[in-house]
Amino acid sequence: MFDSGSDCDLNTSVNASNMDSATDAQLLAETCGEQLQEEIASLTKQNNILRAQFEQAVALTEKMEDVHKENEQLKQQIRELNNQKQDLVRRLEISTLAQNEAAKKITEERQSMNAQRESDVAIIQKEMEKTKKSFQAQNDSLYDQLQASQSANEQLQIAQKTLQGRIEKMLENASHYLNKDFQSFDDLASFFEKQASQGFIVQEPQETAKNMPLLFGQPSDDRSQEYERKIKSIKQQLKAEIATNKELVHKLDLASKNSDRVEAQHKNEINNLNTKTAQLNEEHAQIVRDLKRKISQLETKLAAAQTKPAPKKEAIKPIVAAQTQPVQAPAPVIAPRIIVQPQQQQQQPVEQARPSIKPADQEIINDQYIARINELNKQLDEVNGKLKASTEQNKISETRIGELTVALDKAEREHAALKTVHQETINEVESIRRALHAKEEARDKKAELQRRRDQQKAKATIMNLEKNAETLKGQIFEQQLESEKQNHLNNELKAKIAVLESENNELRSNSSKLQAEITDLTQKAAMKKELTEEDVLPSTSFSTSKFEPSIVQQIDKVAMNGSLSAASKLQHIYHIISKAYNQKLQELTRELDESASGAEKIETIFSDFIVNLSIALTDNAITLEDFINNKLSQNLVQVASGIRSHAADEHRHAEYLQAIVDTFTQTFGSGADVTAQINAVRGEIEQKQNEIEARKKKSKALKTQLSDALTKLQNIKSERDETENQLKDEVARLTTQNDQLTETNRKMKAELKDVKDRLIEKEDLLEQAQHNIEEREANIEEEREAYEQSIQQQHEELETKLANDLQQQQETNAALEQQLAKFKQAVAIQNQTISERENKIAQLQKDSDIFEKSITARAELEKKQIVESYEKAIAEITAQCNAHRSDVERLSGELAKSEKKVRDAKQIVLKTKRDNAKAEKELKSMEEQFNREKKLHESALKNAQITAEANFTQKINEVKSKAEDERRKLFAVAATEFNMFFNATEQIDERSYKNIIQKAKSELERLSKSDSAIRRMVGAGSKQSTDDAVAQLMMEH
Repeated sequence: MFDSGSDCDLNTSVNASNMDSATDAQLLAETCGEQLQEEIASLTKQNNILRAQFEQAVALTEKMEDVHKENEQLKQQIRELNNQKQDLVRRLEISTLAQNEAAKKITEERQSMNAQRESDVAIIQKEMEKTKKSFQAQNDSLYDQLQASQSANEQLQIAQKTLQGRIEKMLENASHYLNKDFQSFDDLASFFEKQASQGFIVQEPQETAKNMPLLFGQPSDDRSQEYERKIKSIKQQLKAEIATNKELVHKLDLASKNSDRVEAQHKNEINNLNTKTAQLNEEHAQIVRDLKRKISQLETKLAAAQTKPAPKKEAIKPIVAAQTQPVQAPAPVIAPRIIVQPQQQQQQPVEQARPSIKPADQEIINDQYIARINELNKQLDEVNGKLKASTEQNKISETRIGELTVALDKAEREHAALKTVHQETINEVESIRRALHAKEEARDKKAELQRRRDQQKAKATIMNLEKNAETLKGQIFEQQLESEKQNHLNNELKAKIAVLESENNELRSNSSKLQAEITDLTQKAAMKKELTEEDVLPSTSFSTSKFEPSIVQQIDKVAMNGSLSAASKLQHIYHIISKAYNQKLQELTRELDESASGAEKIETIFSDFIVNLSIALTDNAITLEDFINNKLSQNLVQVASGIRSHAADEHRHAEYLQAIVDTFTQTFGSGADVTAQINAVRGEIEQKQNEIEARKKKSKALKTQLSDALTKLQNIKSERDETENQLKDEVARLTTQNDQLTETNRKMKAELKDVKDRLIEKEDLLEQAQHNIEEREANIEEEREAYEQSIQQQHEELETKLANDLQQQQETNAALEQQLAKFKQAVAIQNQTISERENKIAQLQKDSDIFEKSITARAELEKKQIVESYEKAIAEITAQCNAHRSDVERLSGELAKSEKKVRDAKQIVLKTKRDNAKAEKELKSMEEQFNREKKLHESALKNAQITAEANFTQKINEVKSKAEDERRKLFAVAATEFNMFFNATEQIDERSYKNIIQKAKSELERLSKSDSAIRRMVGAGSKQSTDDAVAQLMMEH
């Protein structure tokens, strides 16, 4: 841009100098001054641009630090989310394992409960049979006792009657013999007592004596006393028989009471057993309901998880349809029912037990439950796989978000730089316009020429600035589009992240619910069954394949050892694992120490590099601690960037000067006729000026067309948005209306289902009542037949007895007639109750028929109303759909028109993009220039690095040589000091140094041993030297 302006300036200056030969020197000086001013202006402009870029670069570095910090925070958040995800995955795996274990426990508990229920039913039946047998035996014994007591009572009555007849005969004979009336046996006894005291003897006539029975033989005192004794004994026997009769009656009452009590006790036991069986049935039904509820919850969870991935929805539908079929619940066990019938004035239990569920059916049902649970576990595994895939997709989307945020920041920075450049160009154009308006029209030729030059310069700069402005506008528009796309993508990704987080939260809540259910089941299992050590920790639970093979073998050995308990096995296994991992930890610590030593070496090398680099760049030594703690890396980076920018400025300045030299050489070439060249250049300039004006007019026309097209496009977009909003509102309204209709339909179906269920319940109740009535009639009929049989039997027995005693027969007959009347009355009462029950049954049937008819009529009416409402709603919906269809057709026509306009606008935009491509080529050339400068700086940095490495190696070699010299000096000192042990023919090195030290050590040991021997020989004290001891010994001898 600036090179073309300088060419125009040079051409105009050359033309001006050739036209006016009289004032060549003055014009040349003026043109040079003006050209220098223009160059100063362009340089100041470039300086401003570079300053803005430098400030922007500084701001970008600060922003980059913030971005790095944010990136670290985001990475930390990603790590936390990954940890949380891994935690959830582990909890989910634990929950699945716990669920499987709970399912196994449930199956085991179900089997044990079924076995326990069957055993309970068997025990109940056995107990009922025992009670039946005992009750039957008690009834038989009581009946036998009753028969025996009745027979004894009859014999006593017969004996009493015979004795009474004999007493009456004896009184008659005594009155006939003694000619005296006796009213009772006591009168006779008192008469004989009086006669015995008076000594009066009555002589019997022979007629009467012959006819007297043997009982009254010859009267004497001994016989009277014997008679009295017999009479007393007979009275005592009579009283005893009366007492025994009363006792037997009392025993019969007690036996009847005991039978009633036993019967009530057995009834209570039967009721308790019935309640127990009912409780067992309720528990079984509760377990079945819990299993159904859990299966339904798992099905809902699976359905919710399967609705998430849209592509696999069609493939999952048949599986869900197969899984949502209702599971047939096992029929509840019906408690045995006992009916007691009267027989011979006693009650005997007769049980009528309905058949319970078969073991084979129970096993089939359990197999169905197990298969269902396995299917649900498989689906849960599929959901876990989908969850893992979604988490991986979440990671990819998070990385994509990071990349997009970086790209968006980059685009925003470029947009800000372009804005600054655009503002600078606008300010420059305004300054040129003010300068043009401020200038006065010159009258002379020189002023005219200056004005034309200024106009040409202004036109050229305006054209360049307009081109730059158009390119910048295009770039701004593209950046805006790109930013909108990035924002849209960010919003979509945020929505996906929110959906995934909600799904994750749902899975957490589901896992917590499952955990709570599992804990409840474990508590129930712990309450119902006591577990042993083998059940809790079997030998297979200690084995695992996640450790090393050696550890697994040792654990298996400990687990297979049957002599150890579970606690001792765990202690041995923990000891083996701790021993193995302690060895691993020792190895890791050793490797860590080695890595720490390597890191220390690297740190020393890096600290030397930092010191040398800081000395080379800033002539100040910076240590590694200062470099890390005080953040002096920015200073080094600024110094390096300053050197690089300075080199770039120098390079650009050199290229600019070379371009100026080339333009001078091209302009002031080897041409002879300068005026012809100037005229030709002037003609070309005027022609270019006319072309520029024409292009300017065309560009203005295109701008107006583009603005009109953009306004039309915005209007079309607004209209389309309005129509779309209207359609969306209408669709939402229709969907809500459809949802309301479906909800009402569902409610109606639910009400109809409730009515049907109630009708079925009423029918069941009616059938049950009919069944009860039939059973009651059968029982009454059996009771009546039993009563008739007992009456007939008693009647026959009484007829046999009445043959012997007519009076007793008449009395018993009257009693039996009374009993028969009572029985007939009871039968009449039972018949009356039967007729009343039949009337009630008929009334109930009538009521149920009326209720059924009313329900069916109401259901038909509701059905008719629902059909009419559906038809009406469907007609309204069809009318609305037709109206919407016409609206859509009209909108499609308008949309086609708008699309045509959009295509025209796109053609205009494509034309503008072609112009933008030219500017992009210029930008690419500038980028290539920047890349070349970058490569130069990289080569310079590499050279500096090589020189620094050479300096470092030189210093290291110097240090090594110094160390070698010091070591040799040390070896030389040792050789000189211990010259008695050193061989001069050998070389002074480390081996000879070691030999010298070894020899000196051995010599010292030998001398110390000889000194100790001499001291022992001399008997020197602990604080006395050897020389003093030897001298003392010599003086003594």
